[in-house]
Amino acid sequence: MNKAFFLQLVFNASLLLTLALIYDLLAVQWRIGLASLRQVPVGIILGCMGMIVMLASWKLEQGIVFDTRSILLGVSGLFFGTIPTVVAMAITLAYRGLTGGAAVWMGIAVICTSGAIGIAWRHLRRPFLAATYLQELRDFLSLPANRKGVNVVIFSAHGQYQPGEPRMLKGMDGRVDLGELRGLRGQLDKSIFILDACQVGSDLHSFISATGALGVLGFQKQVNWLASSVLVLALLRRFHQEGVFHMRRHSPIRPRKILDSMQAREYSTLMGQLGVTYLFP
Repeated sequence: MNKAFFLQLVFNASLLLTLALIYDLLAVQWRIGLASLRQVPVGIILGCMGMIVMLASWKLEQGIVFDTRSILLGVSGLFFGTIPTVVAMAITLAYRGLTGGAAVWMGIAVICTSGAIGIAWRHLRRPFLAATYLQELRDFLSLPANRKGVNVVIFSAHGQYQPGEPRMLKGMDGRVDLGELRGLRGQLDKSIFILDACQVGSDLHSFISATGALGVLGFQKQVNWLASSVLVLALLRRFHQEGVFHMRRHSPIRPRKILDSMQAREYSTLMGQLGVTYLFP
């Protein structure tokens, strides 16, 4: 039973990755604003994904199921906005009502509350990343676990960088100048940065000099988001396995050796395709 449960959740997670791809394809249009009617097809796609998520649910008994529809609708509300999320909620509500079962009203309540929370989150959390990321990074660094041990900060977005120019990330709500991180110098000595963005991995010495970070990894080429995600997840797994997050001394030696090993062995081709560069001085 437990194996089936986790397999279904893994499949649900793969559908959520598809949602990330849809968002990546539409992010540029979202930044300049879409007419309301043009958002409806996006809502239909999200609604169909919600139905697939429910079809792939784990069934405890007839009518009582577990799936990730709440994540899908909550994230949809945050990133896609009101109209696509309301359309997706209508589709998933209709499907859940038709399937029936002992927990039908609970399922309907989950759909309504998840979508509503996502939409409210979108409006309450404005402005998004471009104006708030430094304060949120400060909050992250102030967590007790991060004050004691090594932490990893991942910036995942479209990127742009030329030596001598600002190192920029391009989000749906504006541009982020990573040079602003120099304002946190002195607080980043336990932080490893993963710059999961195109072409921002050049001249990493200037990044380390400005931030005082423990280490940094980036990509020099245009990258495929799926390939970069595979590498990042593999790296985090190795960091966990080899105790990087529990190091008593905040030394760059162990993470550097892990990356050297990955580059020399099983991930050499992938790292070459992505143009991976890293610096742990």
